[in-house]
Amino acid sequence: MLGLQTGPSRITARAAYRDLLFHGPAYQAIKALVGLDARGVLAEVRPSPAGSFGAVTNWLFDPGLLDAAAQLAWVWSAQMRGAPALPNAIGRLTRLGTG
Repeated sequence: MLGLQTGPSRITARAAYRDLLFHGPAYQAIKALVGLDARGVLAEVRPSPAGSFGAVTNWLFDPGLLDAAAQLAWVWSAQMRGAPALPNAIGRLTRLGTG
């Protein structure tokens, strides 16, 4: 968790998918919104099932988890600023481990 500490989230993942997000089942990677406040958002996410994005299963990065980062930015902005927003770039992505 890299030391991020947040207050509890006032919205659940289920409510976020119902009320804020527009993603179908293959892209619903957020399992729980653990924390959400002005400092950031802390979530539990699930990996994409094999084959959920076509026949390729040996991804360098899980496409569903990459999209979950943008989903979390959308939810954070909607909750903290009153309007959703998406990042226009990801500055750096670092793969840790082999799993």
